Amino acid sequence: MIFLFLFIAILLLPFIFTITLYNSLQKSKIKTDESWSGIGIQLQQRNDLIPNLVETVKGYASHESATLNEVIKWRNQSAQASTPAEQNQVESALNRAMVNVMAVSENYPNLKADQHFQQLQSQLGTIEEKIQLSRSKYNLDARSYNSKLVVFPGNMVANFFQLKPVVFFAEDEKSRTAPKVSFN
Repeated sequence: MIFLFLFIAILLLPFIFTITLYNSLQKSKIKTDESWSGIGIQLQQRNDLIPNLVETVKGYASHESATLNEVIKWRNQSAQASTPAEQNQVESALNRAMVNVMAVSENYPNLKADQHFQQLQSQLGTIEEKIQLSRSKYNLDARSYNSKLVVFPGNMVANFFQLKPVVFFAEDEKSRTAPKVSFN
């Protein structure tokens, strides 16, 4: 009887271990997905704010339409991006376009003094900080999940179930240099 119990335990132990490890990987993936959702919420808030900012700038600097159209173009693409890799690409371009809009405001003292513009600028700054915090949290969760996928014995379970690593939010190479602002 003891021999049979030990035999069954030895057979079940790897199965139970695999299930436990698989569940751990899935929980980690869910946490990563939750972090991605948090980024999406912040990006949506920013995307909702950008048209108000653009309209305010238009009121003072209507001939800067190319700059404003660029912001709207990248804002729309940001709203459509569905993966961290897509979002990385779009965010870089949107950030450069927003720098140009803020530079436009420097040329219009009345715009800089406009209380609505100042409020929108402040809200945008707050949202950008929240986006950075959300990205940091996502990257921490992604690192944890990706580590579990490559470290033994998780890598064996991950390979068996064909679990794939997630993409990190990465700094764009162009962000290492100051953007060139042009008002032609």
